[in-house]
Amino acid sequence: MGTDMSDAYKHDHVLKGILCLPLSAIVKVTFNRMVEYFKNTSAAANKAINNPAIKFPQRVQDDMDLKMQKARMHQVICMNPKNKNVILGDDVAKYVVQSGHKRVAVRLYSKSTGAMKKSRGCTVKKRAACSCNKLRLLHRPCSHVMAVCCQIGVSNSTYMSRYYSLSYLGNT
Repeated sequence: MGTDMSDAYKHDHVLKGILCLPLSAIVKVTFNRMVEYFKNTSAAANKAINNPAIKFPQRVQDDMDLKMQKARMHQVICMNPKNKNVILGDDVAKYVVQSGHKRVAVRLYSKSTGAMKKSRGCTVKKRAACSCNKLRLLHRPCSHVMAVCCQIGVSNSTYMSRYYSLSYLGNT
């Protein structure tokens, strides 16, 4: 990356081609392009909401597919031999994910809220933590958590933030 500030705008679809304009024109063009971008994104999200096969926007789904390909190369080692693939009630499952020479610790948490009575029902809240910290920073599963989810048969979307959902994108 160069020190020239114009390098930052070469690949930006909103600011592309407006560097030679005066500041007031840059603000106006940027605003109009952002409005168009949000209208297009919201329209695409609202169209996709009616399709039950699509859970996340296309860009997010593409990123998750790339992470899934990377996750297939990882080796998962369970650190809880007694309950290898089951996370029930208030429980913590510990795993070590190894890819090449790198080892990462993954923890899957399960916490039940509410009473276990038939009349009231019970909600199980699932969380995950990874020592690479990508999950905590991006609020979506990293390839290590995805590798563990594939091994134990849990959907990756379980650990995805609700802010990546189509309904939230459509309301933007």
